[in-house]
Amino acid sequence: MSGERAPRFLAVATAAMALLALVPWVMGGAVPTLRPPAPSETLPRLAALPPYSDFAEITARPLFSPTRRPDAASIPIGIEARYRLLGIVIAGTARHALLAPVAGGAALELAEGGSVEGWTVQKIERDRVLLVSPAGAKASLSVQAPAR
Repeated sequence: MSGERAPRFLAVATAAMALLALVPWVMGGAVPTLRPPAPSETLPRLAALPPYSDFAEITARPLFSPTRRPDAASIPIGIEARYRLLGIVIAGTARHALLAPVAGGAALELAEGGSVEGWTVQKIERDRVLLVSPAGAKASLSVQAPAR
């Protein structure tokens, strides 16, 4: 194409494309409308999330800590000094422990996997309760004879 013909050709081609794009509206064609999805077209429901206890490793190894360990300030310590074990109930496969705050207050009933102040009940035995913190520290509360 010569120097003068190229701009004319581009102008004609652009006008033709614009005309083709406008034909449905100019000729009175129906413009498609959006409709809400039918109930059968809705998205499937998400499955139930697993229990929080399945994510214990995530809190035990924080992503943004250089050592991948919790800060010492955030590790609860001395659970043995703050709670005492009042009793243990074992009925079939169910195991429950009754803990009371030393400072006073309502007693707590915990099953294996339950938690108190960030500590998780790892195991309930006949005479003691084993607890583990998010940092991996372990503690044991034993049933003590009443003071006489």
